Amino acid sequence: MSFAVKKLLIQPLRVGVKKDLMKIIVFENIFDKIPLNTEHISVWFRPDSTLSKGNKPFYIPEFSNDFSAQIFLAVKISKLGKNIGINFADRYYSEFAFAICLKANDLAKTAQGQNWAISFDGATAISNFFEIKDIDFQQIAVEFYYNDEIYITNNFENFINKINQTIVYASKFCTLKMGDLLLLKSNFDTKNIKIGDTMSIFFNKNKILEQKIK
Repeated sequence: MSFAVKKLLIQPLRVGVKKDLMKIIVFENIFDKIPLNTEHISVWFRPDSTLSKGNKPFYIPEFSNDFSAQIFLAVKISKLGKNIGINFADRYYSEFAFAICLKANDLAKTAQGQNWAISFDGATAISNFFEIKDIDFQQIAVEFYYNDEIYITNNFENFINKINQTIVYASKFCTLKMGDLLLLKSNFDTKNIKIGDTMSIFFNKNKILEQKIK
């Protein structure tokens, strides 16, 4: 009697390769400095879980009751790059948006809490993106509404230069990848926020972002 022996083919396990997470690189103290003075620029990283889209409200969490808001410009990286030269920087982005970025001020005052102060869920409310090629930065106006107070700025004449220099600076330290965001702090004043506040951003008279604090 003979038996047929079947060969067992052991297939390797398919290991899913997780897509690279986007980086959110935050630059402060930048909008009034051309050329960039790297000695006075503060740079922070935020996880992508901080992003909030669709005008969602922000609910004050339990870990702090002392929050402030700042207005940032968000630039989306469109291609892979490292050690990017200034003459090529404008090839690495084509879209920008506006963002309301929150900070837990009490956490920011402690060494162990500085990262958590800007890295919590919902800390980065962001608008839809706009094609940079469609915008005349000599003519735009941005209005920031904080409850009944209105703040207006049209100081964007050096916007492209600031983006380019920021990309050059950031790419010295880390590879910029498609989808990464660079957040550049605007020259709007920081506002302390509390439950019941409403913040809005108007771009060329159109409301593009609103965030209620609850």
